[in-house]
Amino acid sequence: MVGSAATAVTVERMIRRTSLLAFVVTGIGIVTVVNAQTQTPSVSPTSRPTADVEGTCGDCWCIPDDDGRGVGIGECPAFYPGLIQKPPEQYAEFYETFSNSGSLRPFEDVQGNSDCFPFRDSLGVINGFPQSQWQQCNKYESFPSTTVGGGTSNVCAFVYDDLTEPCRGRSYEAVTFASKADAQAATDGGNKLVSIMHAGACGVCSNAVDYAARLSSVVNKIDPLMILCGTDYAAKPNKNSAFPELIQCIQNAIKFTTPCATLWAFFTATNAYECPLDCVTNAFGNVVYNLDPPQCLLSECLVCSSDGFESDFNAIAGLWKSMYNAGVVDAIAYPCSSFYRVDSHDPCQGTPVTPQPTPGPSNMAPGSTSEGTRGSDFVFFWIAFLALCSFSLL
Repeated sequence: MVGSAATAVTVERMIRRTSLLAFVVTGIGIVTVVNAQTQTPSVSPTSRPTADVEGTCGDCWCIPDDDGRGVGIGECPAFYPGLIQKPPEQYAEFYETFSNSGSLRPFEDVQGNSDCFPFRDSLGVINGFPQSQWQQCNKYESFPSTTVGGGTSNVCAFVYDDLTEPCRGRSYEAVTFASKADAQAATDGGNKLVSIMHAGACGVCSNAVDYAARLSSVVNKIDPLMILCGTDYAAKPNKNSAFPELIQCIQNAIKFTTPCATLWAFFTATNAYECPLDCVTNAFGNVVYNLDPPQCLLSECLVCSSDGFESDFNAIAGLWKSMYNAGVVDAIAYPCSSFYRVDSHDPCQGTPVTPQPTPGPSNMAPGSTSEGTRGSDFVFFWIAFLALCSFSLL
């Protein structure tokens, strides 16, 4: 009986290894990250040409909310000011030159130790992941809502005290306000500008440098760089020494600050341990973000992290993993009411001369099979890397 059980376990491991290895090959080589549905232009928005807006749930830029006929069946709302899908490249270029007059939110636990595990409360200690034994990191938002579109939650704003500064290199401070009304009331009679960046409290990624990096990830294809960082981490047997190298690799490749890069490294590694088998390809060699319309439910790959530990990530980051709390629309479809609309994404608002950035490069539809697929969520990286990392752990 013992021999039979051992044989069964061995066979199961061989099957899992074979399927995961095949997945890695397709993931790094030919897999296309897509939404399950065909992508077509969305409804005409009120503030920009139709051609500038891509559908993420059928031909809609979001998942229409239930109007009594069922989720996804209602009318697709217009894509109007307060949302952005294709930020001009100059936005990131200006934001990354900003000078923070305050201080970055620290990545640390309640004792001030930077060696902390952001998902300890939700997941406990993960076998084979030594850093998961550390204490829980501080959360800056105790209960981040999954639907923030019309809520009255905290807001994180950039406060500009000197309105005579030029846009490039302007100074700011990231401040948490109890509500949007409080932020708007803090303009000091027009002597300073308070620009709301996202719903929820400011976190370790709520700063101009990390915001610039995230905006760049919507425009440019950074997935190959993330794949290199992740696969390098996965291939190293000593995860104690490999993890700091993973942080550094992500920071160098994506230009995150150290606290934000550390949080993303934890998300990367944790996804590898927790969600590898949920991120397998479909029969066509694709990995999907959302299932078919009209509901456009999240795929199992995204549900795994969303249900398990993504809320912890968001509570620490401030700027969420999918930036719908900052009015940014990427390749993953979410309910239309989830998106928080900000007054402006423009880094030069309030400066003496506000330059007019040229439009960013036209993003390819998520179903494209060209050089890469659009998405600020780094999902292509998770899919390819998680399988490789999991294969090495089996």
